[in-house]
Amino acid sequence: RIPESWEVKLLNLVTEKVNVGFVGTCEKFYTDKTNGIPMLRTGNLQNEKLDLTELKYVTKEFHELNKKSKLKPFDLLVARHGSSGQCVMVPKDFPDSNCLNIVIIRNNFEICDSMFLQYMFNSNLIQKQMLQKKAGSTQGVINTKEIASTKILLPALEEQKQIAEILSTVDNKLENLKEKKLFFEELKKGLMQKLLTGEV
Repeated sequence: RIPESWEVKLLNLVTEKVNVGFVGTCEKFYTDKTNGIPMLRTGNLQNEKLDLTELKYVTKEFHELNKKSKLKPFDLLVARHGSSGQCVMVPKDFPDSNCLNIVIIRNNFEICDSMFLQYMFNSNLIQKQMLQKKAGSTQGVINTKEIASTKILLPALEEQKQIAEILSTVDNKLENLKEKKLFFEELKKGLMQKLLTGEV
């Protein structure tokens, strides 16, 4: 049940803009890290975080020419295909960057908290809407207008911040537990090897 104080709003009414980044072929604009600007692609949006292991870089000239696909800290990025509907927030300390075929949601900070909006977008409630929108597409690509018309639940701004802070704390604890699990798995492998080879 929706709390009485919460509102149901269309995404485009609580954000500054919802638009798709650069669409097209940009291989000829790729360059190296030293001379380039990070170019985020769908593959860089993984598990509600930026995965930079396969990060590409484009020329500074390309970056300046394609202003509508320039990214800012706290922008929300949504994959249009592949892991469609997944939402990732650009970190506050992320460098100047651009994006390819990703929907950019620029938040209105007077109405929304970006972290809350990311959690809301990745909730089952919104992801069901994304799946329905994708199912209605002949190419399996979510239309930018469809994303802009997504219905979201919106409490007061201060409550949004409190909810985001609690969920962020839980995420951090989960991440720490994952790291500990990996550490002990590696420790176990090393110990097993030593035991089985008679070193210990």
